[in-house]
Amino acid sequence: MVLSWSTPERRRGNERLPIIPNELYLEIFDHITPDGGRLSPSTVKDLSNLALVCRYFCYAMLPRIFKSITFSGGSAENAHCSGTNPKLAWCRQINESKEPARSIAHYVKECRFICWLGPQQSWVHNGFFSLYAKAVSRMPNIESMAFHDSIVKEAHGHVLDRAENIKNLVFNHCTLSTDFKPRKKSVMKLKLITSRLILRSKDFAHAFATPSLRCLKTDSIEVALWVVALLDEPTLEELHLRDIDNRDIPMLHNILEKAPGITQLSIWSSASIWPQLKLTSTLLPNIKSLRLKIPDTHLLSATGTKQAILDICRTLGPHSNLQKLQIVGSGSSSRIGSDIVTWELLVELATSSLSKAFPNISYLRVCEKLLKSESKCWGWFDYYDTI
Repeated sequence: MVLSWSTPERRRGNERLPIIPNELYLEIFDHITPDGGRLSPSTVKDLSNLALVCRYFCYAMLPRIFKSITFSGGSAENAHCSGTNPKLAWCRQINESKEPARSIAHYVKECRFICWLGPQQSWVHNGFFSLYAKAVSRMPNIESMAFHDSIVKEAHGHVLDRAENIKNLVFNHCTLSTDFKPRKKSVMKLKLITSRLILRSKDFAHAFATPSLRCLKTDSIEVALWVVALLDEPTLEELHLRDIDNRDIPMLHNILEKAPGITQLSIWSSASIWPQLKLTSTLLPNIKSLRLKIPDTHLLSATGTKQAILDICRTLGPHSNLQKLQIVGSGSSSRIGSDIVTWELLVELATSSLSKAFPNISYLRVCEKLLKSESKCWGWFDYYDTI
């Protein structure tokens, strides 16, 4: 179905008013919708009301409204089986190739399946999930697909097989059923977060270690090791690892040796293992951004912060590529008693040790404190005021 439209006319009574260029309308619409992320229910309602104004507004709103879709296994969303659930009715129309549902399905770019865990929800899997999965397989332009807190079954695999344009794939705290066998799939970004994937690390690596893979996020270092080992060429540019401990350091070094093209590295671990990481310029020849994250930021003292930064300067420096260094955690406090991380300490480290070891560094963040450099002049900001 092709939606026909013309530039909206403007009137005041019988008087014609100057036409507003379509580009200006689009600029206004861009200010209504947030940059990135999913729309809130209130924003969806506002955009839906705008879509009712005229054909052109409808043409402009539909791609924004249907860009991201979430299918929840919770009983609240699927309580209405009679067709009063708009999402359920829409998916049924897609499966029946009815317009305008079939055409609207082309606008979907992001798809999430959340909260499909628990044997008590088997009726959901057999009914609602099958209906949703069939509809998703008829959404040809999906680029991002995520599974959160779900049992990943064979039907999920069929959805992935039919989705030809996926670039970003997420499995977050999922349980894998024995009938799920991931097949070869080219994606640019892959996120695997759950300790329950560890027994299937080789299967996942074989499925997603393709030349298109650029970003890998995982809490299973075995998955990361298998992926880089299977890549014919070192294509990884971003690597984000969680729950790293001392036993994982040899594997981490092995991964970095096999993936010299990494420009962004993020490691979530306890601060106690930082001295053992020994991240050298040989292991990270192209690194531009380094992020160290600990579970409890309040354990980060001024003494520990200074020592960590000096260790990084000693082991990784000198390095001309590094531009960003972040030491962050789950909280916002950066003190132990009176041992406070101060602006003066960070400025001193930035202008002395860091600038000598990394001449092109321009961004230093420790917890909520952020320093940026322009023309070698450092200024400080509260990180949460910049986002």
